[in-house]
Amino acid sequence: MTTMQKMKDMTEQAPLFDAAQCRVELHETRYSGHASRLVREDRDIDSWDAIVCCSGDGLPYEVINGIAQRDDAGNILRNVPVVQLPGDSGNAMCVNMFKTTSFSHAALYTLKGIRQPMDLMLVTQGDKRYFSFLSQNIGLLAECDLDTESLRFLGGKRFAVGFLQRLFKPPVYGCDLAVYNSTSQHSTDPHSDRLGSDINGENRHGLPGLQLGSLNDSLPDSWKREHHPTLGVFCAGQFPFVDAKSKVFPHARPDDGLVDIIIVDSGIGTWRLLQWLKRVPEGNHLAMREVHHRKVSAYRVVPVSTRGAFSIDGERSSFQPFQVEVHPQLGMTLVTPPGVEER
Repeated sequence: MTTMQKMKDMTEQAPLFDAAQCRVELHETRYSGHASRLVREDRDIDSWDAIVCCSGDGLPYEVINGIAQRDDAGNILRNVPVVQLPGDSGNAMCVNMFKTTSFSHAALYTLKGIRQPMDLMLVTQGDKRYFSFLSQNIGLLAECDLDTESLRFLGGKRFAVGFLQRLFKPPVYGCDLAVYNSTSQHSTDPHSDRLGSDINGENRHGLPGLQLGSLNDSLPDSWKREHHPTLGVFCAGQFPFVDAKSKVFPHARPDDGLVDIIIVDSGIGTWRLLQWLKRVPEGNHLAMREVHHRKVSAYRVVPVSTRGAFSIDGERSSFQPFQVEVHPQLGMTLVTPPGVEER
């Protein structure tokens, strides 16, 4: 699947796929949600070796959530790899899986890649559910992404522009945060014994049910609660890179059943915030005392305000309370063969 601007790049790589004797079915997406519709209605989807998105990170997000609406969703998500050829300003999936932003290298690794299970993060918000493969953001990073859509012609530089616009007056977000880590509990969480109608089972789509309830359920004592009145950065994710240049979670793994969370207070100060920006590409910002990092199995965010920026995998979502839980190895992708260095 590809967007119009990447059709030419994909056509140029056709000889590579022909040489590998691959049958390629090319679909050009024409509107938001088109990719979700295509995979939702594809009767032969389980016959494909991979679903290749020539795009930014928005198209893999659409594909995964479109599959999730199928009756055989669980089987397809676990068995049909979703991969990305770089086509926009983010390209995080490609960088994390294929270690490159080169379209031709990524095309080669799509052919030679090794199957890799990956966790999916289930985001619940009101009566809606979304599967996230990359990250959830509120605050500074979300604004730098969502509020620079008009600057897409700058490529990845638009994120830096958004950051510099907010450097001297970073956004302030108040919220209540609750986190849960199953690896730190010595007994079964009572939360999973009594909350939600589809707990501990699979729903009609073959997807795992909610294991930790929803926003409508009260939190048990096994969750740790915190209040952050002046939150500046909140970023949660499961891959090291959240875009092609930002190694926000250097220790993240896509299949460990955990989501990494980073929090930075808005009172960090201009100089230290700039230092944070300079350190993120190399992933050594976690050493800063102002950066708070943890790994959890689930979390809940309840914003104090009703206005703000919240993104799921780079896509704008309603700014309201949300809860996230990890579903281990529910997804499938491809990674580079052993020995391949970053290119």
